[in-house]
Amino acid sequence: MLSESLSALCRTVSILVEEDDYLLARVDIRGSAFIAEAVPKTDDPLRSRIWPPMPGTLRPAHDNRDRTSARILLYKDTGIRFLQERICEKPLTEDEARDMATTLAGTLRNLHTRGFVVGYLGPESVCLSADGSPLLLAGVRGVPDSPFVAPEAQSSLPVDPRSDIFALGTLMFRSVAGTGDRQGQLEAWGRLSRPFSALVERMVADKPENRHPGMAALIQDLTRPAPEMPPVRSTPQPLFEEQRSEEAPPPAGGRRRGRRPGWLPFAAVAAVALASALFVLFSPSSGPSAGSVDEDTLRPPPPDTAETALPDSLPVSGGEAVPAAPLPSGTVLWVSNCTGRAGAASDFRSGPAAGFAQVYCSTGAGRRSGSILLLRRDAPGLPIEGQRWWQMARELASPDSGMEIRPVDMTVLIGRDLSYPGLVPGVFMRDTAAVGETIFVDVVNQGLQYTLDGQGPATWLAGALDGRTVTLGGNDYIMAISDIRDGDRQPDEGTGIPALLDSTVFLYRSNSGIMPELEGRLRSFVQALPDIVAGPPQGVPVPDLWVLLGSREGTR
Repeated sequence: MLSESLSALCRTVSILVEEDDYLLARVDIRGSAFIAEAVPKTDDPLRSRIWPPMPGTLRPAHDNRDRTSARILLYKDTGIRFLQERICEKPLTEDEARDMATTLAGTLRNLHTRGFVVGYLGPESVCLSADGSPLLLAGVRGVPDSPFVAPEAQSSLPVDPRSDIFALGTLMFRSVAGTGDRQGQLEAWGRLSRPFSALVERMVADKPENRHPGMAALIQDLTRPAPEMPPVRSTPQPLFEEQRSEEAPPPAGGRRRGRRPGWLPFAAVAAVALASALFVLFSPSSGPSAGSVDEDTLRPPPPDTAETALPDSLPVSGGEAVPAAPLPSGTVLWVSNCTGRAGAASDFRSGPAAGFAQVYCSTGAGRRSGSILLLRRDAPGLPIEGQRWWQMARELASPDSGMEIRPVDMTVLIGRDLSYPGLVPGVFMRDTAAVGETIFVDVVNQGLQYTLDGQGPATWLAGALDGRTVTLGGNDYIMAISDIRDGDRQPDEGTGIPALLDSTVFLYRSNSGIMPELEGRLRSFVQALPDIVAGPPQGVPVPDLWVLLGSREGTR
């Protein structure tokens, strides 16, 4: 028994949660107050995970693994209250629940950037500091067998950030309802305002793709002023699934985590023919969701290599150059040092690039074996030798006999919002017989510090885009990858691009009519990205020429 293991270590003052395989209690150790969390010793990865250090979490002061038959975590009790204790006294108002969820969403978003997904949030998982700020208990609760857990997280390690959106939605409703009793929750649902109930419904959608794409999008909804609307007063006919008995076996591949904490009625989306919505109890289902990532793939992405850079993908002929138009005085040149030798970018700036007024140097996180020059085209469909920057590109490349010139139309700088691999079918097609102009895309990871589906984020996205066909402006195009960089960039501050991006950025010529349309399609294609077309960030000088210096440098 967990209580016996706990009593051997300290004196129990009060028990907050007691289940067969989980215990949360206030305890006293030699006159000092602690919160104790106890679970049986197990090899379950959910019970052995270590939370990354993160503001907004309460981390244990002691982790007792060896002295007793259970694993016991001790947290200093500095007068904190658990949300469970708070809502037993008085449920939260909708505004209070929104404020709490907004703060927790910020903490969860930071955890997601570290590749850590919580999977379950109960009133016992959140503690309130002296000023009322909510903190996540960074402990060993794991993911219980509960209707408050996203279906895709029931039988596998939770790796989809949208599982935490589901968990946060259930927590919001439980905080407002103030009870786990089915009838009490039904009555509470009928008192909710329409904007609040609609928000919760989206958060707890059965399919991840129907929820918010990420915490950034959720925070926007949580902080958006709600219109004045009367509460829902109708009493629709409830439809519940029977609660599984304690003796019933768990679903295939599932996990049991003790008693189910309560009923969860939510209004389902109403069909046109229905006069009112049905209340549905979300019950666990087995099997991970499509697009989930195994935990062992959440490791740092590989540095840039000659292989990830696709050195032979787009060779450019070295014939005579077509006479170029006069070079605009505002030409923007970015130079990335991927040689592993300090000062290479500065040397290039003072050498071949000495005639450029706008040169931005940066240091790449990985090394390249060869140099390339990305030339941004005026518009898709024009041959690279006919671009007005072609002659200047030839001159820049001439000191390095191995430098290859490649065209690019759009650069995708991956930010932290692309936090999970999920693609929407039907946005792009794979048609091997398709005929059309080529759009060249350059993909750079500049936000994620873990892999997607076992690949570097840039490699994963490039593989999803390469060879896809799309219709833009009434014409058919085929996407091809100009270059892939999986290591995080560390640009010069003058570019306006930070070393780690919070949001994915698209760089292209703003006056190119089809590029904003392509950005919109890309955002629709990748589930994690917000749908709003933002265009190149204001104040960022989009590079006309981008030189990536490799270690094989030769001179003529």
